[in-house]
Amino acid sequence: MSDTIIIPFFPSDTLLLICPFLSFITCLAALIASLSLRLYKDSMGVMSLYIIIADLCFEFPKLIACFGYEKSFHFCNIMLAFSHFGMVSSFFWAAFFSHLLFRVAKTHNVHVSKKYMTLYVVCAVVLPILHTIASMFTDYVEYNPTTRSCIHTMTVGQVDYGYVLYTQLPLVMAILMSLYWYVGTILQLRHVFEKGHDFDLLTLILYPAILIICWTPATIASTMAFFGIRPNPSFVAVFQGLVQLQGFFDALVYGRSKSLFRFIWLCCRKRRSIDQRISQSSEQDSIDTEEALRLSLMRREIRKIDTRSTTEMY
Repeated sequence: MSDTIIIPFFPSDTLLLICPFLSFITCLAALIASLSLRLYKDSMGVMSLYIIIADLCFEFPKLIACFGYEKSFHFCNIMLAFSHFGMVSSFFWAAFFSHLLFRVAKTHNVHVSKKYMTLYVVCAVVLPILHTIASMFTDYVEYNPTTRSCIHTMTVGQVDYGYVLYTQLPLVMAILMSLYWYVGTILQLRHVFEKGHDFDLLTLILYPAILIICWTPATIASTMAFFGIRPNPSFVAVFQGLVQLQGFFDALVYGRSKSLFRFIWLCCRKRRSIDQRISQSSEQDSIDTEEALRLSLMRREIRKIDTRSTTEMY
């Protein structure tokens, strides 16, 4: 009997759920802040918003399908479709940040992103949708009624063509493109800093770097299985957790690039100051009210004394 590896698409282990939950909450907060403050007016803001939405699509099904209730193949297929689209879309958006970095470094034009935005959307949104639809008509996802989980079965020592086509191929393409544009940028980047352009180059560097760091270990582990080497389950769990943290790191980069953390801190500080003023004003109003009430009672007593004195005179 062949040695198989069961890969749960939506792990139910509490420790593994912390990572997608953390990513989902931070991405959701970044999305709400972006829409509320309208931080998507420039091209790079739009790209950042796209990758945050992709991360949400990737993480949200994991929080829905992780519980042990009765499911079905169609449920698994639909949940995986949302997650798969978010995964592939985030791959290419991350790679396109490195492309934008390369073009800015080469042309010294910080507005060059507008020229490529249509191409970015086609490659990072439309193509992942088509890729996801194609995956839905295969046996890439299975439903295990015993464990009530959505799984993928991989045989050790055999090439898993479904996994290669639907996960490794877009991932490796994105990583190779990012590395290619990174290398092309190295010699150019110094001139951009010398020109003193007011452009957030660090954001362009970090998004592709997060993709490479989060997904490379898991890709290596799955490739080892193709050659008959069974990865250590503990390492696989760590690699899965790292994959789920991509959205968390993306949200942190987005928050840093848009100064959201500083804005939130200033808002909290301003709110605290307003609350203190209101509290002080309320205390003063309370003192004034008590004083007014005391004076009113004194006037009433004086009127009673005057009325009594007048009655006695008559």
